Amino acid sequence: MRVFAVGDIHGCYYTFCELLKKMEYQYGVDKLILLGDLVNKGANSKKVLEWVLDHPVKVTSLMGNHDLHLLCYVLGITKKLKFPETKDILDSSRKNEFEGFIKSQKLLIKMKNDFFIHAGVLPNWSLKELQNRATDCEQALSSDLVFDVLKSWKKDKPKKEEPEKGRVYDLALTLSVLTRARTIDKNGHLNLKYWDSVENTPDHLTPWYLLRNESEKARFIFGHWAMHGKVNKGVKNAIALDTGCVYGGVLTAIELESNQVYEQSLSIKD
Repeated sequence: MRVFAVGDIHGCYYTFCELLKKMEYQYGVDKLILLGDLVNKGANSKKVLEWVLDHPVKVTSLMGNHDLHLLCYVLGITKKLKFPETKDILDSSRKNEFEGFIKSQKLLIKMKNDFFIHAGVLPNWSLKELQNRATDCEQALSSDLVFDVLKSWKKDKPKKEEPEKGRVYDLALTLSVLTRARTIDKNGHLNLKYWDSVENTPDHLTPWYLLRNESEKARFIFGHWAMHGKVNKGVKNAIALDTGCVYGGVLTAIELESNQVYEQSLSIKD
């Protein structure tokens, strides 16, 4: 069984289908891990969600920040639909299916020493704490806590641990880190403003994966940071797969055993 990870699709359905062909992907045989942000910005978000719902065998999707933005609108946390190209999702007869699917997406997938996440991890979180936090937050998003956690994620934008603020805030922090992290400041806190390239990172910020303990023998496969590009340049513990497809870049996938990389240019249909 081959295992593939695919970067942020962002509604680029036809590009995604062409990438699967290029990979010679075999549904039900190969394992496919989608790194989140299935929706928003691209023209065909509904088609992406339909494909994932209709292909449940050995296909797993992580939760991205854009998936959460859509869920916040559906739940009434935000009143304005920021990305109107997703209106057909809301008008669809499968709207409830889409909502349930987004709530059930994973925040973390672990396979041996590979950790699949959408965005990043705080430097002081051990691998065990990371797994425990992800599990707790996944359970919360499938419970009655979902509204309060998402409201805190959206409004408070947590950046650091503050135990005095309670459980909901801490769950929102986990969600914020796993779906929004790019860089960490000198205090070990999440920075949510910087989004440009690694080369232009200000001195007071550090890409999150460079702060991980080198002895932990973990490899992180992530998306989210579209201006980053693929990580393989002397970095052993991280592979970045969001290569800005929806902005005119390419959609990128990797086969984990061989480390073979596949790229597909943006389709004119998307």
